[in-house]
Amino acid sequence: MSSEPERKRVKRIVPFLEAHEYMYGVRVVERNPDTREVTSVLCMFCAAFGREDAPRETERKRAQTQRPKYWSGPTFRTDNYKSHLSKQHPNRWDQYQNLPPEQKQRYFDSIPAIPKKQEKPRRSMDSLNTGEVLTFLLDRDIVDVALGDVLFRAEDVNPGVGKSLAVFESTLDKRDTLDQQKSDGTAEVRVVVRSVKLFHRVVELVAMGLSFDQTATICQTQMSTRISDNTFVPQMARAVVGANLQTFSRILQQSWAFSLSLQSVDRSRPGGKERRMFLDVRVRVYCAGKMEAFHLLALPVRTGGDPSRTSEMMFDTLTTFLEAIHKRWLQKIIGCSTEATSSDQALPGFVRVSSARPPMDSLMQPFFDSVLFADNAEWYSQLTSLAAYLERQMATGNADELSAASVTTCPHVGDTIWCKMTKVMRWFDNARVSIQRLLARRNASVAPSPSWWLNLKIALVVGTIAIKTRASLQGGYATLMSQQPQRISMLRLALAGDVGVEGPLPAYQRAALRDQSSLGEMIGSSDGMFALVCRVV
Repeated sequence: MSSEPERKRVKRIVPFLEAHEYMYGVRVVERNPDTREVTSVLCMFCAAFGREDAPRETERKRAQTQRPKYWSGPTFRTDNYKSHLSKQHPNRWDQYQNLPPEQKQRYFDSIPAIPKKQEKPRRSMDSLNTGEVLTFLLDRDIVDVALGDVLFRAEDVNPGVGKSLAVFESTLDKRDTLDQQKSDGTAEVRVVVRSVKLFHRVVELVAMGLSFDQTATICQTQMSTRISDNTFVPQMARAVVGANLQTFSRILQQSWAFSLSLQSVDRSRPGGKERRMFLDVRVRVYCAGKMEAFHLLALPVRTGGDPSRTSEMMFDTLTTFLEAIHKRWLQKIIGCSTEATSSDQALPGFVRVSSARPPMDSLMQPFFDSVLFADNAEWYSQLTSLAAYLERQMATGNADELSAASVTTCPHVGDTIWCKMTKVMRWFDNARVSIQRLLARRNASVAPSPSWWLNLKIALVVGTIAIKTRASLQGGYATLMSQQPQRISMLRLALAGDVGVEGPLPAYQRAALRDQSSLGEMIGSSDGMFALVCRVV
């Protein structure tokens, strides 16, 4: 006698109960429009507080997600709720269970229950052969000299797939070449870019500061058709730089005069001991109805060796580069601003222009560096960690304190130039109360100490006053050399008054500071010329 076949076990459906909302801290976010049955619920602990940091967070191989947890129907099992709450919200879940039912029902009243958003499709580049192309016409010297001899290394343009995606080809007729017909080099090279979306993505990533290898890695993950090598990035970078230089060449050709600005820039890594100095070259020219300052070159300054030889090489590189962009540049240049002293003589045919802004910048930057990079860049490391944490919380909607105060997006802290860092410090100072409330609620490990906030406030006060002086040196009568020392003197008095510095001290006060007698409320500087007045608050 044959036994009846075993029936397939029917999956048990556990419907959603309204009591689940206050028992497990969940909220209904979606219902079936026809039957009104619950189709999706949200973990309100995720919506209100985000996920708690794991006790052994440093041992995790993958970063913890900050996305809120949703459960989809038709089955809503309570053991799934408990598993998530005990793993992702252990502390708050324990506290929540000890609350009376009345408090549980009102616990999340101020937190909006947001429906699950539809995930955006993965950003993908188009196929490499769509028929859409970009074409640029470049002068011969821009390609051969500016791109070939100055900007790009030979290993950056090795043959590979990249040469087929951004093709540099001659516009000359081969018959003219055979007949030895000479060209003046104008529009002699045609650049054809065969993957437009990939080109724009490469430009976007390189402009953000990513290296060629980093850009290639990101683009490879976003392309449906994988490229066999990474040569497409430097080739496309050559194309966009060449197009920009060609546009700049036309601007110089249409102008009757321009000036150069030379300034040394320290690009050392935060906390690093090795200095990386560059000579920043900018061109000031009248364009589109106003004066513009275009960045032209950043020439590395080699330390050691013969300084005169280094200067000669930098000068030769700059003149070669300008010659490739505009043949008549020597007939149009009317000035060159540098960081030289006032005793240096200007070359014949030049108009000497003096400005207190570069010397002021060179004095302010070391002060800010002393705040940012003291004690192995501890203050700056705290700043970057805090900025990254706030950015994550705002991106995931877990920064209600900042949203309630209408705080804007956290600024980028990568540029350590003193005037830009002052703007960053102003943002943190304005949002300080909201930030501290958020950090206290989340019990975040990145919460700064009171001394950190004090250093920020001191640097902000100094930077704010200095920025006003710097702006006054650029416009109005302060552009006259006779007015600039007065502006700097006013800055000195303002800083001394706000910070409480007195000096230069007379001889008897310097002697008293050395003896530590009768000047208990003053702290002397290392050279004894100045003193900080300590006021009791």
